[in-house]
Amino acid sequence: MKIVAFIAHPDYTELFFGGTVIKHARKGDEVIIVSVSPGEMGHPTIPPLELAKIRENELREAAKIEGVKEVRVLNFKDTEIFNTPELRMAITEIIRELKPDIVITHWPNDYASDLKNTGQAVIDACLLSYLGAVKTKYPPHMVGKIYTFEVPSTSIGFEPDFFVDITDVIDIKIEASKCHKSMIELFGMGSLEAWTSMVRGINRYWGIKARVMYAEAFKEVNVPFAGRKALNYLPF
Repeated sequence: MKIVAFIAHPDYTELFFGGTVIKHARKGDEVIIVSVSPGEMGHPTIPPLELAKIRENELREAAKIEGVKEVRVLNFKDTEIFNTPELRMAITEIIRELKPDIVITHWPNDYASDLKNTGQAVIDACLLSYLGAVKTKYPPHMVGKIYTFEVPSTSIGFEPDFFVDITDVIDIKIEASKCHKSMIELFGMGSLEAWTSMVRGINRYWGIKARVMYAEAFKEVNVPFAGRKALNYLPF
């Protein structure tokens, strides 16, 4: 199985679905992470060009811990990600090139415009990637499953319908999240303990809902045209 995840900024995998990535990588599935922007506007004192390099390196370090096969960072500007034809076609090209069985992205109902627009652009691109009339370098491909994840501080109306028990890999996920040192300084208030507590707390919350110790939550999005032929993908 091949999974491609599209995120707006480099740290979302480790915060919100890194445990799921680890479990799939352990099974031998291919996981590719695509960050739409390098997150260069995410720090008040580090210059954007410098921060872009730092955050990409942090993402790649975390991905190694998780067993991710490949990381790509696109050059759409942080804070200015819009659901434009350019973004949709860039994502469509990647989907057709990589031919994922499953796509993961942001829940598109979100107060943060970068997250909202990334999520919706990815969902739109999953449709475009199947349409033969849309011409790209690679031939059409139909994605089998689309799963979205929540960012608790900004997502609106997220009601998951699928949970992944990550109890057995929570410690590895937390180790991967520690790679994002530039973000720990801000959102962990400079405290590694506060940062890891936040990561663990989110997964404990969903674990209570799922009746396990730690879990990650997803909302499935209907895939256009998927019902037109038999798709016998295994459960996520």
